[in-house]
Amino acid sequence: MAEELRILLIDDDEVDRMMVKRALRAAHTQIIIHEAVTGSQGLNEAQTGRYDCVFLDQCLPGDSGLAVLSAIRAAGVKTPVIILTGQGDEQLAVDVMKAGATDYLVKNKLTADSLSQCLRAAIRLGRAEAMIEYLSYYDAATGLPNRLLLIDRLVMALAGIERSGGMLALLFVGVDRFKLVNDTLGHGLGDKLIHLVANRLNACVGKQAVVSRVGGDVFGILLPELADSQVAASIAEDLIEGIRQPVDLNGYVWHTSASIGIAVCPDDGQNVDVLLKNAESSMYRAKEQGGDAYQFYTKSMNERVLERMLLENSLRQAIDNNELVIHYQPLIDGTTGRTVGVEALVRWLHPERGLIQPMEFIPLAEETGLIVPIGEWVLRTACAQNKAWQDTGYPPVVVAVNLSGRQFRQPDFTGRISKVLAATGLAPEYLELEITESIALEDVEYTIAILNELGAMGIGIAIDDFGTGYSSLSYLKRFPITTLKIDRIFVQDAAKSQQDAAIISAIILLAHNLNLKVVAEGVETPEQRLLLRERHCNMMQGFLFSRPLPAEQVASLFDFCW
Repeated sequence: MAEELRILLIDDDEVDRMMVKRALRAAHTQIIIHEAVTGSQGLNEAQTGRYDCVFLDQCLPGDSGLAVLSAIRAAGVKTPVIILTGQGDEQLAVDVMKAGATDYLVKNKLTADSLSQCLRAAIRLGRAEAMIEYLSYYDAATGLPNRLLLIDRLVMALAGIERSGGMLALLFVGVDRFKLVNDTLGHGLGDKLIHLVANRLNACVGKQAVVSRVGGDVFGILLPELADSQVAASIAEDLIEGIRQPVDLNGYVWHTSASIGIAVCPDDGQNVDVLLKNAESSMYRAKEQGGDAYQFYTKSMNERVLERMLLENSLRQAIDNNELVIHYQPLIDGTTGRTVGVEALVRWLHPERGLIQPMEFIPLAEETGLIVPIGEWVLRTACAQNKAWQDTGYPPVVVAVNLSGRQFRQPDFTGRISKVLAATGLAPEYLELEITESIALEDVEYTIAILNELGAMGIGIAIDDFGTGYSSLSYLKRFPITTLKIDRIFVQDAAKSQQDAAIISAIILLAHNLNLKVVAEGVETPEQRLLLRERHCNMMQGFLFSRPLPAEQVASLFDFCW
């Protein structure tokens, strides 16, 4: 069945109108034609937006077709307009196209076939232009206004405040842990979650509010004409509660939450750029506080954001400027007391701030993706250093290197490891790679495949911080790992807490029954060491033996017996 088309025909000549209508009906069976005999009537009808195409006579009494066309476009009407002229004229063609016509036809050359082609081409072009304009201002995934349209509405709202006073608020809403949904459940379910959140945001605010998607998992909400800032806080609480409700992601029950930043005009800024920046920084402040909450903007927050930006820029240059160093912490054999391995721990020797600890820059590196080149540098440097120790004549030891989730999921990850070993000359049995439980369980089948490849190369695999993550015992028999590392939280009170001592005993017994080695982290007292030795813990590391040391200092401990 043919698509029904609605056509507006603007022409003062009745005979010409009859000719055009006859040709249109011959060209398209399902068509509704509305006629206007003057330019003003035609303009009024065109502005209703009810038509798929407008046919406009170039010669009208009082107004030329070009003047009417210009008025139609000035009114914001995007409907395709085809100019009808008495004779072909190249200059006229140029003029009408400049004025915004979609096409033009000569009346005495009209045929059903030429009209049909022109009509269909004009409608296709009009719809394509409408879609382009729509996508310019709206988010395709959610149907919400995008950042550009939010800014447009914010400009209008600020102009209203400037004229008559009052207050408005701009909220930035970030979905907490959204990356985890994408990484574990896939981008399809991530998109579904974004759509569900968009619906909940719309349901929580009034009709005057503008809910937009400004990018990724972040939404912007404009609250115009506020009585006071407490109204914004109340709405933020409603939003948090609405988003907090569990969602069904194809059988997975996901407990989502949101972090909301609030910037109020005029107190927190009186122009678009400042309000956008302050609302966004407030949102990230809410995330830093654990999420599932809202934060108003403060000036001190802006200073922290600037400091973080400067730190990020410095971190990007740290590798090229040779500012990263590795310190090595010995791994001590639980029975003999000799150093049998070292863990490579990256440090940042900043030219102005001095030694920056990992807890300050590793999360930033993870967030920005810089953890990948940093991780590769650590791996290559640690392997080269271990080979250098061996070449110098020191007893061979294993070097343990931590892997980030981003690094572990790089394309051809095992190939990269193989190239590092080949380039440094280190035998695979002297390298151990450490991953956390959470990294291992993000994609179990991928993890198993990669660990099997690494194991086949002869590389050791350790699960770091065991007991603090998912603690799913089922993966211990599925993953080809060689070592479990007991987290320091169980070790620190083991000599005084029967519960912690029992947990350590259970982990060691479980590991040994699975033919796995055990490393206890954070050993700081002789009592802790004695307890671990009595339970046959394979290896220990901690301040009792040594703090992490530069390469030239730690090598002197290789022949030492604790």
